[in-house]
Amino acid sequence: LTLSTAGVLSGTPTTANGAGVSVTIRATDTYGCQGTQIVSLKVCPVITLSPTSLANGVVGLAFNQSVTASGGVAPYTYNVSSGTLPAGVTLNTSTGALTGTTSCNIAVGANSCTITGIASNAVQTGLVLRATAVPALTAADTAPFDVTAIPQTITGFAPASPVVFGAAPATLTATGGGSGNPVVFATTSAPSICTVAGNLVTFVGVGTCNLTANQAGGGNYSAAPQVTASIVIGLAPQTITGFAPASPVVFGAPPATLTATGGGSGNPVVFATTSAPSICTVAGSVVTFVGVGTCNLTANQAAGGNFAAAPQVTASIVINPAASVITGFNPPPVVNLGTGPITLTATGAPSGVPVVFATTSASSICTVSGNQVILVGQGNCILTANQAAGGGFAAAPQVTATMLIIAAAAQVPALDLRALAALMALLVATGAWLRRKA
Repeated sequence: LTLSTAGVLSGTPTTANGAGVSVTIRATDTYGCQGTQIVSLKVCPVITLSPTSLANGVVGLAFNQSVTASGGVAPYTYNVSSGTLPAGVTLNTSTGALTGTTSCNIAVGANSCTITGIASNAVQTGLVLRATAVPALTAADTAPFDVTAIPQTITGFAPASPVVFGAAPATLTATGGGSGNPVVFATTSAPSICTVAGNLVTFVGVGTCNLTANQAGGGNYSAAPQVTASIVIGLAPQTITGFAPASPVVFGAPPATLTATGGGSGNPVVFATTSAPSICTVAGSVVTFVGVGTCNLTANQAAGGNFAAAPQVTASIVINPAASVITGFNPPPVVNLGTGPITLTATGAPSGVPVVFATTSASSICTVSGNQVILVGQGNCILTANQAAGGGFAAAPQVTATMLIIAAAAQVPALDLRALAALMALLVATGAWLRRKA
């Protein structure tokens, strides 16, 4: 900067001086008289604001943008030097933030509401006209527009699926839009499948439970599009328990009653056998033991109502041979050599297998053929009786007996009764004679 003799201070400052400087300027007149004056001179920096333009606001939606100063010495203060901010928007004088909600209230009877920055015929989401009757917008500087509410979206509506019949009621959840209205749940399925009360879905029967979620419009928001979901309700499982028949048993045991507890369908538990009928048979809940072996049993419960068929349960009963006993084996303890063959008898188990007789003695004493004992010589004839296994019976323990064979007794000749009578008469007469002689 320079000062001319004419008193003109001119030039282009090259450096800002912040708080400024004090300069004493002297003026001298034609006669040499002088006067001075101290003046303050401040050279300010070039302060710029950015951005140079702001995004358009939308009526009814929150507006939040800032202008920022640079080139000077912070802190800065901000103010509107000309013009008027849109209704609902304010300038923070300390930060430069422009905030608020833009609005354009059309009073009843008004003929226009000018909103700048909107393309002609564009649909502006969120614009709210606050009027009971909206006249045509005919001003030349006003772009016509359609007004729609802010859309809402329901998210997070994904109930767990599948479930089984009998499962506890499930809590339905979903997140709605900005209206704050609750998300309302319902079902389009028959009440025999499921019911909904509030946010709880109750599973009533087997099938597909079709669910809906809705949120009503409110404030500046339109109703959310309906969202659907479904839960598949499957058959509940059944389990057969308590199927444990006693084992083993012996052949000839009385029939046994089979018992088991089924699931919730209420269908009976059905018993059967996979074994041959020569081992066992099943009628209803009674198993009959027919022969020796393993009786393989099954228990089943059919599906019914809302329940699946129960997995088959198996059990087995081992049927052991019944014990055999030989009784009645009592040959005579002493016999005379020369006596005819001795017939042996004994009673075994009712298996149909015969009792077999034999001897462990030398063949010079006795021999056995079938049930006949042949006496050969004097001595002890040791005899055995055996019955083999069969017909559901085990082999009988061997039974033994001893028969003593002795020599034959001397033969006494047969008496002649008439000779004996004559002899007796002679003896009587002789006795009488002897008494007389005496």
